[in-house]
Amino acid sequence: MKELTTNHNLKVGIVAISQNYAVGKDGTLPWNYPKDLSWFKLITENNAVVMGRKTYDSFLGEVLPNRLNIVITRKPMLSDHVIYINSVDVFDTLVSYVSCPVFIIGGVEIFSLLSDRIDEWLVTKIPEHINNADKFMPAGFMDNFKKEKEYQLSDVLVCEHLVRRGNVASIELKHIISNALDLL
Repeated sequence: MKELTTNHNLKVGIVAISQNYAVGKDGTLPWNYPKDLSWFKLITENNAVVMGRKTYDSFLGEVLPNRLNIVITRKPMLSDHVIYINSVDVFDTLVSYVSCPVFIIGGVEIFSLLSDRIDEWLVTKIPEHINNADKFMPAGFMDNFKKEKEYQLSDVLVCEHLVRRGNVASIELKHIISNALDLL
């Protein structure tokens, strides 16, 4: 098995999904779980986050503080606070120079585009069935991954840590998770 220790190229998908794999409605999260938002913040702070333009727009043009914000978009843009890239090849080159874990935060199209590059997943299970959602993760997105561990975030929220089959969990990500759990 290939071990990812302090691999500066570690790429982690992080997502919250409902029981029916919903992840969004009208450009927002279709639920309100403050512990999930706190978990996301604690896990991704001081690391790089990669998102699509629509996800970035859902933050109303604000960068996520204390993170390297990378936006994948077909529209060329300039910003002092965001790195805009327009292809997977540029993504590969950029992350080879990043010295921290890279968290892929969505949306669905970006998860799909980078699916073969994700080493590990952090998947928070939302205990609801969202009937009116308009964005869903594909049902098989975790098929090439095995569950490493499950973390109880609250009375109702659980996060699964999944690792690509053939790999072992990153020591660096385990350390980030442990620190986040201490602060949650």
